[in-house]
Amino acid sequence: MKAPKWALAFVMMILGLLLTLQFRTQNQVNLDPGRLRSEDLAVALKEKTDELDAANAELTKVRAEVERLKFSVPSVQTNRDVEILAGTIDLEGPGVTITLQETPEALAAKTRLADEDIWRVLNELFTAGAEAVSVNGQRISSVTGVRNVGNRILVNQTMIASPVEILAIGDPTVLEASLKLRGGVIDYLGRWGVKVSVSKGDAIRVPALRTTPTFRFAKPVE
Repeated sequence: MKAPKWALAFVMMILGLLLTLQFRTQNQVNLDPGRLRSEDLAVALKEKTDELDAANAELTKVRAEVERLKFSVPSVQTNRDVEILAGTIDLEGPGVTITLQETPEALAAKTRLADEDIWRVLNELFTAGAEAVSVNGQRISSVTGVRNVGNRILVNQTMIASPVEILAIGDPTVLEASLKLRGGVIDYLGRWGVKVSVSKGDAIRVPALRTTPTFRFAKPVE
């Protein structure tokens, strides 16, 4: 990633000013010895030499700052990637909408949609390259739990019920094809009375986590 234009422009402006100062200082060192006594000439020469040394030192610092910016600015993108992976920001992009619902026959037999049915779909989506997924408005992150609680399902400490809508951002064609593989997840769920519908979209919006997760035990390795 390239450094932001304003950052490089600011640094290059400082660099230009210092180069100008260096040029002027060098010109001022070329004094006319015929107009000065030897003692005055020595003092003036030292002053100008000190100024030139200071300008060169500042120029070196600015050049070092330019190099630092080249390597530090990409971390902005890295931080944004971390936010995406953590699920702390809303996202929008192409992808698919999947709806899971029991068939009338399954309901008559008291067969209900379960947490493992949702996990089968989620695993298939992530394996197919989904970059962000939500279940009934709940963002799926590395600390998301999906489990049965009676006749309902708990996702991120929020109760949901059938029908279940799963939104996934990624390559729509790949995501749809992975779900519709012969003998795949749709065929499997169909045998248990779960109807699955899939539609592609160009602007799938996946919401951020409603509550930012906190970590009590996991610490970065220094």
